[in-house]
Amino acid sequence: MVQLRLGYNFDSDLVEKMGLSKFSVGLNANNIWTITKYSGLDPQVADPDTNFGVDVGNFPVTPSYAITLEIGI
Repeated sequence: MVQLRLGYNFDSDLVEKMGLSKFSVGLNANNIWTITKYSGLDPQVADPDTNFGVDVGNFPVTPSYAITLEIGI
């Protein structure tokens, strides 16, 4: 599973010209890439009724993305 987190804080001079005290943006991405030789849908599947790594009607973990915006007035 790969996690990616990127963020950027804007220059204070530019932020002050906009009448703000802080302005930043960010991107978080989880489960975007898995490196494995496993041929099933998801190597992390586990169910109380199955063995670890056995796909039996289980859904794989889906990627998730979030955009963050921080504004200080």
